[in-house]
Amino acid sequence: MLLYSYLHVHVWEADTAVVRAAAGMIRRSSRRDPALRDQRKSFYRDILKAHRDHQELVTACRL
Repeated sequence: MLLYSYLHVHVWEADTAVVRAAAGMIRRSSRRDPALRDQRKSFYRDILKAHRDHQELVTACRL
């Protein structure tokens, strides 16, 4: 996911740090809008999946 690259978090950061960084990418008015809750959850899940994928890639490439 391209947006993950813009978070500027280390690959071994905790999921909470990733979610906090991702929350900063969302407009303030959209963070609390109940109508957008499902879209926010999907966004956070996609970001966390990309984070896990990057962690697995680094683990696989380490010598």
